[in-house]
Amino acid sequence: MAEQRRCVHCDALFDVNWRSGESHLWCGKAGCQRERKRRAQRARRAKGEVREAPGMAARQKHAAFMKAYRRDRPAYRERERVARKRLRAAAKHRWSAVSEAGSIGTAATVYVDEDPEAGTRLRVVTANGRVVTICVPGPESARGAASGVGLPETPVGPGFRAVIEAG
Repeated sequence: MAEQRRCVHCDALFDVNWRSGESHLWCGKAGCQRERKRRAQRARRAKGEVREAPGMAARQKHAAFMKAYRRDRPAYRERERVARKRLRAAAKHRWSAVSEAGSIGTAATVYVDEDPEAGTRLRVVTANGRVVTICVPGPESARGAASGVGLPETPVGPGFRAVIEAG
């Protein structure tokens, strides 16, 4: 039979976990565990101990490294600036196209297929099961992705077109 002790908080009997040994002083009730944690935190603060989040030191070290790396390599900094600008522009177009396509129903799922040559294709699946493909032309292609042969086209905005598929 397992050894039993009285909880230091609620004074109820509980079975001691043999792996914990002498340090098992609290039962498993939620109120007792909350009090145990509160007391441990108070004791830690009184000693002046500060616990950092796991990985915090590594993140700070990497941030300092990247700051120096960017400072020493202006070409890298410029490439990153252009890439961020391109991503922000693509995201802006994506969501404006989806919101304009919202007139056909509420979007339940949006799939994004990016092709550097053909452009970006968004597949919007509506709540009622209808599928709308929105094509955003890429820089190398003025015609955009997917020809949409045999499917009705709907204008969605400058540079966009939507193809409504039977669903």
